[in-house]
Amino acid sequence: MGIIQKVFMKRKRRVSILITTLLLVSMLLPVLTYAMTASFSYDSSNNRLSGSIYTKDPNSVKVEKNVGGVISTLNGVSVSTETYNDANELYYSISYSDDGGNKPTSFKVSDSSLPQGATITSNDNYPPKSYYTNADGYERLSSFRMSGSQNSEGLAPNSFLQPTATLLNFTPTQSLSDTIMLLFPANESLKTTINFGKLTPGSFTLTDNTTNSNTVISNVYQPYEYDYINGIDVLSTSKLELKTSTPLLKDHSYTLKMSATSQGNEIQLPGNGLYDSSAYLGTLLPPYQTPTPAPIPTATPTPTPTPTGYGSVSGLITNVDQTPIEGAKINLYLSNSFTKENLYASALTNANGIFTFDHIPVGEIYYSAAKKGLISVSTSYTLVKTDSPTTLNSLRMVVSGLTGSIQDLNGIAIRDANISTVVSGVTINTNSNNDGSFFIDNLPDGEHLLTITKEGYQTTTVSSQDIYHGYYNSIGKINMISTPPIATPAPTNSGSLKGSVKGFSSGLAIAGVEVSLYLKVDLVLKFVGTTLTDSLGAYSFNNVPAGKVSLYFYKSGYYGNAQYSSTSVRANTETVVNSFSIVSSYLSGFIKNSNNNGIENAKVTLSGTNYHASTYQGSFTFFDVPSGDYNLTISKIGYDDLTTTEKVHIQQSHFSSIPDDIILVSNSDVEPIKYRFSENNSIFFDNFVIGTIPTASPTPAPTNNNTTITPPIVADGTTPSPIPTKSQDVVTADPNGGSKITPIGVHEKSPTGGDILNVTIEASTFTQALEQIKDKSKDDQSITIDLGNSKTDISNISLSASLITNALVNHQDVVLTIISNDVTYDLPIKLLDLASLSKALGSDAANAKITISIEKITGAAGDKINAEAKTAGFEAIGNAIDFKITIEANGVKKEINDFGSTYVSRTLTLPQVISSNTASAVLYDPTTGQFSFVPATFSTVDGKTTITIKRNGNSQYLIVSSDKSFADTANMYAADDISLLASKLIVNGVTATEFKPYNKVTRAEFTALLVRALGLSLDTSASSFSDIKASDWYASAISTGSKAGLINGFEDGTFRPNDSITREQMANLISKALTLTGKVVNVDGQIDQIISKFADNADISAWATSGTAKVTQAGIMQGSAGSFSPDTFADRAQAAVTIKRLLKYLDFIN
Repeated sequence: MGIIQKVFMKRKRRVSILITTLLLVSMLLPVLTYAMTASFSYDSSNNRLSGSIYTKDPNSVKVEKNVGGVISTLNGVSVSTETYNDANELYYSISYSDDGGNKPTSFKVSDSSLPQGATITSNDNYPPKSYYTNADGYERLSSFRMSGSQNSEGLAPNSFLQPTATLLNFTPTQSLSDTIMLLFPANESLKTTINFGKLTPGSFTLTDNTTNSNTVISNVYQPYEYDYINGIDVLSTSKLELKTSTPLLKDHSYTLKMSATSQGNEIQLPGNGLYDSSAYLGTLLPPYQTPTPAPIPTATPTPTPTPTGYGSVSGLITNVDQTPIEGAKINLYLSNSFTKENLYASALTNANGIFTFDHIPVGEIYYSAAKKGLISVSTSYTLVKTDSPTTLNSLRMVVSGLTGSIQDLNGIAIRDANISTVVSGVTINTNSNNDGSFFIDNLPDGEHLLTITKEGYQTTTVSSQDIYHGYYNSIGKINMISTPPIATPAPTNSGSLKGSVKGFSSGLAIAGVEVSLYLKVDLVLKFVGTTLTDSLGAYSFNNVPAGKVSLYFYKSGYYGNAQYSSTSVRANTETVVNSFSIVSSYLSGFIKNSNNNGIENAKVTLSGTNYHASTYQGSFTFFDVPSGDYNLTISKIGYDDLTTTEKVHIQQSHFSSIPDDIILVSNSDVEPIKYRFSENNSIFFDNFVIGTIPTASPTPAPTNNNTTITPPIVADGTTPSPIPTKSQDVVTADPNGGSKITPIGVHEKSPTGGDILNVTIEASTFTQALEQIKDKSKDDQSITIDLGNSKTDISNISLSASLITNALVNHQDVVLTIISNDVTYDLPIKLLDLASLSKALGSDAANAKITISIEKITGAAGDKINAEAKTAGFEAIGNAIDFKITIEANGVKKEINDFGSTYVSRTLTLPQVISSNTASAVLYDPTTGQFSFVPATFSTVDGKTTITIKRNGNSQYLIVSSDKSFADTANMYAADDISLLASKLIVNGVTATEFKPYNKVTRAEFTALLVRALGLSLDTSASSFSDIKASDWYASAISTGSKAGLINGFEDGTFRPNDSITREQMANLISKALTLTGKVVNVDGQIDQIISKFADNADISAWATSGTAKVTQAGIMQGSAGSFSPDTFADRAQAAVTIKRLLKYLDFIN
């Protein structure tokens, strides 16, 4: 560890002033290789002055202190040796101690072998003179350096330096310096924000106190740095350089201040604390260039095969709170050997953390990211596709890392042990991995006490070594001692439980599976015990407390660290759990035709194996396939066989999916089309297919009696079950208002054995239902189609599109309500522009059919959703439900998914009590496997919970349970609101345990938060704002917010996504959200009266007065101490509270 890195760290002890002086000649200059550092502190609690100096020659060092004009020399009390690792040179450490003296006014440290010295004047007044630096010395200045610390207790968080604020008092000890470099705090806990776009030479005043004159500052710029360890060229954003028009004069006293004409919003300080303050004085030199080494003769390498194509590659680098990292150097390699010889290309990330490479050979690539002060990271391989862009997985960089491993006394790894440490009153947690390893990132410099806990083991505490930024720091192996079991009598209210585990595909017993048992109390899991399955795959637990229990299954090489099953244990009873199946791998994909319709019963085979699967509604799944790269071969009668050219990668213990749908091309000019025939008493066939198919048996003509008929043999050569004749539907008055249709449906089996109920609403039935409500009030303009409690998996309700278009002439307010089992769906017919949709399909409404489908997703598809929910960190409650509306004409089918700004209600009723604080409705995207929040309220009656979901579109919905909280919000005003929104997938923490409630929120972040809270589907079309690129992480949210009318940009066509959002901007967005959702807050003629209660109402911009009045009237936003503070930047806690109030006001949550 270099000396400089050892000396310069944020101080932890309570002091009034800490003064450090550094005489530094740049280590990067070939002719100047000497450096000396000194650090001294004064503790007012005991009047003790102490410190140390690192130097190559202890006999040439002199330390002088000035106390009230009396200068005295300090003598070292001890000398020891240190190794300066960066240059591998020997240094000496001199210690100093001086008790009982007064606080020094200034220090001077000099070296008789050097013509340089430095002084710094202490000053306890706000603001600090200058701020933290890591003092690496990479800046290319022919300079010396002065450093000190200032205790700024009471400084408000995130305060701006105001006009005339003092930055630095200094006295140069050499002439010819024309550059001042200030170094500000820039790590995870001390972050200074410098807005270089607002800084000009006129933002500062530099006064020569000796001549009582001002020295002109000619330029302000970001300093250039060269990291000679990692070889990264960057522009620093934590440093500020000022260039003077004339040299600074030796022994003159200078004061640097913010000018009286500065705006007061250029430099934002991190707030209360003790900071190292530093400044360089010198002359800027040209950037350092690494000498090019002479080429080393090598043998002629074996020629590499020429790539068959090229593609482009892009990616994103962020920190742990997903803030983009600018200036990270990305090295791209064509093999997993990260050496200079294998380096193919390099690039720097832009201001949005994005990097891009063009003309990259197809095949495997690897890449690494590095930046000074952060830990370098690298990736596993990615396949580059031919002539198409490849987006790499986002990488996150951290400033420090502590690693280690947990094991028992026999050296066996202990997984899921909890490792915690407390930093500034906040507890940081992590758990050990399957191999016992753990990693904690972004810890401050210094030592940390770790506490390790695990059920069945004694609590262990160990102290880490010093943590240094930019490095991995290892604590090594930590041993835990098991706790001997204590013999106790069996609980009186207990039972036993047993079960078995088998392979999903093989059905064979799996031995050595770790089974963990938890008792479930109010959705909280309490650990009971762990056991292993035997050679027969069996496991058992005795003396299990009666009640609801959950089981988790784990075995290395199988998917899921916590696959889930639940049951109930009864007292004095042995409970047998159904055999649980685990999978070692999982691959899914989707096959469709050129009309984007899923192809049924297509055969999918993995190359070189006997593994094959058939599609169901286009989807296919493989389980338990060995790791490897495979081509897929797809075949289907009527289509050309297809073998994929790009391999799919399957990995043990992972879910894999094919990102792009696979399209099969028909081998006939006539695409197979499904037709429906109806005649007389509506006997019909849904499975009669016309197209290129094998010769089928003749189709019998439909009969006119009310018996059953035998349908034709279809393409797969099977004969479906007889279809019963449809009886007459019943139309009655609905006791709750409106009319009610009780239809008679036809049941059939799905390919997976589930039950499908098909219902057709005839014209006469629908007309009769309309006739019953023609004279009723607007609230009773409803037609309920009640399918009863038929326990079907899929319900399809079909009717002619012309019935809807005709009804809209005189019945625009009609709502169709579908009731199927425990699900309802309320659909206002005015949302269906069927005339336009039919025309787009090349038909008219009279020949178009609309189908409303409600499907309970079961089987493998349902298991996949539930497993992905568990992987995402929450528990699925019940089955996912898929709501779908399609219009079909001329054999072409189109889904209707967008209802504009109208939120349509659906209800699910579950047979248990569910807490609205921990349960949520989520949308499941089957393409990405991602979940997102959907507005929903919960009500419980007679032990059953009804969930009302509101959203302006159709999709698959699932009820989940999650209880999330953060250590750093536990005792603050917004704790409950933050926990609620985090549990509902609306807000995320910066880390797993930290929310950082006082961090500022950008315009892009709040827009994304609002779009999530309203349950809007992301729009991926290009943004209209000039400063939003498609590659930005927030691009889709900005496009969605703009399309929905939530956001506007500025007059110059920009959106300024990275600007912090002000309270009045936030109020304006919330006001527009009220308008979007149809929630009217009438403030006409009352705006001035409403906002007059704020003492600063004159500061509210004219464009924001209406929005401010609306959100104030609705109680969503309030002022503080009689002021609204419209220009104040909102923080994360304020944003969360505001969003929660909005959702409650809209009745989008309880």
